[in-house]
Amino acid sequence: MKSLMAATLIFVGGLGACASAEPAESAGATLPLMSQPTTPGFPDLRSVPQTHAANTDAGHWGEVRADMMAALADLRDNPRAVYGAPPEDPALFLEDARQDLIATRDSH
Repeated sequence: MKSLMAATLIFVGGLGACASAEPAESAGATLPLMSQPTTPGFPDLRSVPQTHAANTDAGHWGEVRADMMAALADLRDNPRAVYGAPPEDPALFLEDARQDLIATRDSH
């Protein structure tokens, strides 16, 4: 209990010391907020452009959509894109696997 009280006193004392410390700018004349120098390594927020370069042309996005739909059609036409669910009957599954193994063995 005594250590908790001591820690609390140290914490409150530290807060008081921080609150009473003068900032470095108070020694001289402080500059208004907007004209303070920037911190090295950080961008100046006043130099951020207020415009955007988003392409909002409907024709452009129509072309993009057409390109994507053509790519989708090519993907679906690829024979490797065909997926057949395995049969639910274990005997049919084993027979399909056996046929695949035979076909693979015979292809080499």
